[in-house]
Amino acid sequence: MHGVFHQALKSGLLMLSRGLSIQQVLSQNRMSGKFIDQTHHPVQYLQITASTNDSIAGGTLTDTSGVFTLNLPNGTYALMASLFGRRLYQRDRSLVQSIDLGTIQVNTDLSLKEVAITAQKKLIERKADRLVFHVDRSISATGGTAIDALKATPSLRVRDESIQLIDGRGLSIMINGRISRLSGAALAHFLQSIPSADIQSIELISEPPARYEDEGSGGLVNIKLKTLGPDNWNAFLQSSYRQATYPVGSASGSFNCKKSKLSLYSNLSHNNGSERGTDDESIQYSRQAWDSEYRDRYYIRSLSGRLGLDYKFSKKWTMGMDYTGSFDRPHTDRTAHTAISNNRTLAVDSIINTRSEDQSKDHSNGLNLHAIAQLDTLGSTLNADLDYFGYSRSLDRNSKTQSQYRDVTPIPKGYSAYNDVRTRKFDMYSAKIDVTTPLKWTQLSYGGKLYFSQSDCDNAHFNTTMATSVKDEKRSNAFEYVENVYALYFSGEGAIKEHWKFKFGLRMEHTQTRGNSITLAERHKNSYTEFFPSAYLIIRAQ
Repeated sequence: MHGVFHQALKSGLLMLSRGLSIQQVLSQNRMSGKFIDQTHHPVQYLQITASTNDSIAGGTLTDTSGVFTLNLPNGTYALMASLFGRRLYQRDRSLVQSIDLGTIQVNTDLSLKEVAITAQKKLIERKADRLVFHVDRSISATGGTAIDALKATPSLRVRDESIQLIDGRGLSIMINGRISRLSGAALAHFLQSIPSADIQSIELISEPPARYEDEGSGGLVNIKLKTLGPDNWNAFLQSSYRQATYPVGSASGSFNCKKSKLSLYSNLSHNNGSERGTDDESIQYSRQAWDSEYRDRYYIRSLSGRLGLDYKFSKKWTMGMDYTGSFDRPHTDRTAHTAISNNRTLAVDSIINTRSEDQSKDHSNGLNLHAIAQLDTLGSTLNADLDYFGYSRSLDRNSKTQSQYRDVTPIPKGYSAYNDVRTRKFDMYSAKIDVTTPLKWTQLSYGGKLYFSQSDCDNAHFNTTMATSVKDEKRSNAFEYVENVYALYFSGEGAIKEHWKFKFGLRMEHTQTRGNSITLAERHKNSYTEFFPSAYLIIRAQ
């Protein structure tokens, strides 16, 4: 009976969410326009975003005719257009009904020849399931790091430690087709160690095809690195110093070489310093107003790097390994000052002062073993990968709060303090085989993957208001989570004549999960199978 009720509730919520989604879509209006340059040529692949309150509500790219279309709810938006990370246009636009902004002219000192689609020198290439930005042919993306190259990539938004699509969806990062498990600050620091001169292209896969697992993200970004010629090497060193309220310094470098059948590639990045963060907040109640000021100091201490080796045993067989590591020790000091005032008299009634400190250690280690083999004279290839990724984090947070009257006299029982101690450990193992076979009418790919992971979390909350620390069991939690995934897929891609390209695929995933709440002494198991079909068609105008 409980299962029937649960399923009915789930179905009802699903229908409600779909109804709300349909209602939201129907309430949207269209904003469109066309961008041209000073010579009246259309500006292709111009990145268009519409944001409100510093939050992106929608984004798209102009097509080969310079035309864009956005579907947005009614409101006022900051409409911005940028090309390869350079802002060319920004205006506030109000949307109360569908509008066409007409032709908008922008001035750019970028050579349009750089973005022209030609047979030999394509800077941006649109394939059936992805957009390819050829970094090695771009002037705007040279001389920096992988972070700078990503900032210049159309349809991407890079801000602080976040890499997203322009519509706000998250992304997974791949290096040479292999997913990086790093995230947040660790990923940003790692990408800073890769010079943009080592990047051949960046592939933006907004809707991952059947070859890749569905992880709930908005898409994939594949950073393809250049391959060295025989008996060749290169090195890269970079350092920076930034002085704002507090200083921040960083140093990074890379060394790559190829000698006979052996290839070695490595990069290292170190960051040290601190940054200031400020935030003000005002909350209005019926009788009171709470005005808060937050002042933070973020300490950055990180070391990340990569070391890889490849050995070519023969013309048909190559094996290698790749290690990625990240070691961060972030530290945050925060002070919060809140003034509570009476809305009738406008006088301050009381003050709340809070001081908190976070100290954490984040460590991650990733190891990949891979092999590439040519199977026949037709060009069939086999790729095999074995992966391990381990992540651990420990956090120690202390917070003290004192409430006072406006004359700074402490309020009775207005003092409180707590200590949070959190630990997390994550281990992942996977094995993957991919086979690609070229046929007369299509290129066929198929393969499978085994994925095993386990998470162990322990969150302990202690009340330290009194002299003796007391654990709060209601606010403490410890659990284990295991997930196993077994996947099979196949896909094909090809062309019909010259102007039609297609790609199709199907992925099957069988997932088994097991959760163990140590705090509640409860265990839950789940098992399900899902299918993910995909199809793409691109038509190139003659």
